[in-house]
Amino acid sequence: MRGKDGVEPEELPGEVVGDLAEEAADRGLESGKGMDEKDLGYDEREEMPPGVMAEELAGEAADRGPDPEAPMTAADLGYPEMPEEPEEPERQPEQAPPEVAASLAEEAADRGPSAENVMSCEEQGYKSPVKAAVLSIIPGLGQIYNGDLAQALLFLVAAVVGLMYYIIPGLLIIAYAMYDAYRTSYRMNRNEIPWQNPVQGGYVVYFALIILAVAGYLWFAGESWRFLTGLLFGQ
Repeated sequence: MRGKDGVEPEELPGEVVGDLAEEAADRGLESGKGMDEKDLGYDEREEMPPGVMAEELAGEAADRGPDPEAPMTAADLGYPEMPEEPEEPERQPEQAPPEVAASLAEEAADRGPSAENVMSCEEQGYKSPVKAAVLSIIPGLGQIYNGDLAQALLFLVAAVVGLMYYIIPGLLIIAYAMYDAYRTSYRMNRNEIPWQNPVQGGYVVYFALIILAVAGYLWFAGESWRFLTGLLFGQ
């Protein structure tokens, strides 16, 4: 092969070629990069002899070995490479039939409040359903304990009127007031209805109303008794 000036390059002796090959291999290991014509002592503008190029590159590749920066593979450790297993698609959760979902919902409702609801009950407090029912022996007092003053006054008026004219309806109203107070406290503890704090100052107002109601009842009863005795005995 001829260079650009038309002069054939002289072939190097064999021992010189071997020395250049060793030097190129050592330089390749230290630098960590490939060899080119300039590293082998040739002008980049001139072509290297085919035999020298093949011998130099083969020696360099043998001395350098595998790339130290490349990741280790099974072949580097002497094991045969295993084919990669295909990734399994993610399984979508199966939806329960409607009748199963309905039964689970009923079971959850029967089991009571969830952990989040229990925590919220502990944070907001606890109402004793038994205490609410006992307080309602005086009609409406359990409703004040549950935070409903309007309903308490309604039960009080209904019970007083019932006791004035008919004893049995008045007792039934008191019994229903006890049941309503118990159920309301129970549902508040389960977070089925909004939580209500006891009415502040409601007990004082309520007891004042009770005193007035009792006084009115006694006055009404006294007047009724005098009216009846006047009719019967002509006094």
